[in-house]
Amino acid sequence: MPANLRTPHRSRRGFSLTEVLLALTLFAFLALALASGLIVSRKLAESSVYESTAIGVASGYLEQMKGMVYADLVAALPGGTPAGSFPR
Repeated sequence: MPANLRTPHRSRRGFSLTEVLLALTLFAFLALALASGLIVSRKLAESSVYESTAIGVASGYLEQMKGMVYADLVAALPGGTPAGSFPR
């Protein structure tokens, strides 16, 4: 078989070095974007847990204060007078 007939068949055997490097570069950029997205979502989830905990603690304190008598709340203030009231 002549050499010029085998040449087109030879070029279809595999990927060239350029194609492989381009595919690896594209994969690296996609992996980097995915990793940064995962990091951001994890930080948001963590801050959401902290916020939920803080809201729960604050709600507990507010419920305790709702159950108290107003005079007890005033007595708990440093100085014993609520804001906006003046001694006579």
